[in-house]
Amino acid sequence: MEQKKYLKEQNELILNELSNELVPRFGESYRSSELFMMQKLYLLYPRKVPKKLLELSWEHIKVLLNLFSDEERKFYIECCLIEKWSVEKLKEAILKDVYEKYYYVKKVYGKHEFDFHNFKEVLDFVWQEK
Repeated sequence: MEQKKYLKEQNELILNELSNELVPRFGESYRSSELFMMQKLYLLYPRKVPKKLLELSWEHIKVLLNLFSDEERKFYIECCLIEKWSVEKLKEAILKDVYEKYYYVKKVYGKHEFDFHNFKEVLDFVWQEK
């Protein structure tokens, strides 16, 4: 555990130093918090970032990077693209556990695989749930 803490601190120091060099030259997009998210994106997708993810804004991507499950990320990527969700709508959906509710509804109706045939109807139903 000590080593993890040390590595985390070292990573923060490196990102802060890098940020201090990049921000004056290239602007606020290179703050250490932004570099951290860029690093996280690379660590999640070291070989190739999914094309659909790249269709979203950087703000959408940053929200999605905080999800633990790749399946959940894929679900919300599709929702953002199909439903044209704003970043705020995406955050709201995550807070309301739309992913879990959607799959629960699909399971109740006997469909286990993810398909978008009746996506809109199920999603509308899930949004109405309290």
